[in-house]
Amino acid sequence: AFGVGAFIGVNAAGRMADGQLRQGLVLAMWALPVGWAVLAMTSTQTVTLFIVAVVQGGLSFGIGLTLVNRVMHVAADAPSLNGSFATVALNAGAFLGPLLAGAATGATGDYRDAAWVSAALAATAIAVTAASRLSAARGEREGSTVPRRSAL
Repeated sequence: AFGVGAFIGVNAAGRMADGQLRQGLVLAMWALPVGWAVLAMTSTQTVTLFIVAVVQGGLSFGIGLTLVNRVMHVAADAPSLNGSFATVALNAGAFLGPLLAGAATGATGDYRDAAWVSAALAATAIAVTAASRLSAARGEREGSTVPRRSAL
């Protein structure tokens, strides 16, 4: 189910992504931790688990594709590095997420803790994005002469 959602998310994001952090992406980022929490709370119900897994797959991979696109756009002046940065960021998340989820599940014995870790990591991504946008806005208000292309 997660894979079906991932296919739908990549397909939809690929058709709509333009390298900008648009309202749809922001809404999807806010929905992601909520979805992981719903998954953790309803994982014993088969139909709900299937539906939430499809939605989470779509959100996760749609957001991921759009953020990789954003890294490529922000680092356009360094074409030999932009793909590297996007790959490193994606692989860091692909390594750390399961590592932390496995540690939590191993410590508690409750498989639902993996979804709670995912919710916490997604919420952390929202906080980092908000801080980056606030920093960029502050720099623009203060008349910074340094280009602020790096802000999400």
